[in-house]
Amino acid sequence: MKGDVCRMNSCSVCCHETEMELTLEDIDRISALGRRDFMVEKNGSRILRNIDGHCIFLDGNDCTIYEHRPKGCTLYPLVMSMPERRPVLDEDCPYRHLFAVDPDDIRELSDLIDEMEG
Repeated sequence: MKGDVCRMNSCSVCCHETEMELTLEDIDRISALGRRDFMVEKNGSRILRNIDGHCIFLDGNDCTIYEHRPKGCTLYPLVMSMPERRPVLDEDCPYRHLFAVDPDDIRELSDLIDEMEG
């Protein structure tokens, strides 16, 4: 499982200065937890709020909503290189070499990008 690599290495690099875009499904799922203060609008997109330079849900190296985190977080470090729309492992991830690229994840990422652009 992707997050296990991060947890085993106590890594939360991707949770710092994040600009993780949120889908309506992400917003509904997180709102159902009783949270209302977790997003901001930026350039017409809804993104996770940062506090003190990190995701609002980061506590030390742990995600406080791990099982309910946004879709983009579950797919990370797989990101879409734009504008060519090529799936790549994010160079900012220090453990990217430990992740396998799964065809299902590529499809999910492509669908997620389509939703964000739509």
